[in-house]
Amino acid sequence: KKKNGAMRAVAMDYDKTVWIKSSKENKIRWYSFSDLKGPEGKFAAYFSVQQIPLMILLDGNNKIIKYDLKMSQLQNYFERK
Repeated sequence: KKKNGAMRAVAMDYDKTVWIKSSKENKIRWYSFSDLKGPEGKFAAYFSVQQIPLMILLDGNNKIIKYDLKMSQLQNYFERK
């Protein structure tokens, strides 16, 4: 079965200019968002972010499927048929 998904990034920045510059330098091509409150922000609290990067796989209803994935695990998830 083909898996669907989309990349999203939550930035843990305080400064919008730094966040935008970093996204461009790192060639982030997927949707990225931030509340500009760093690790004290609502996204960090909601997802229990203890370190970055933190990869979380969500389903179409934003329910957590897998938490704290490595890139290879994420790739394997989408490559499985």
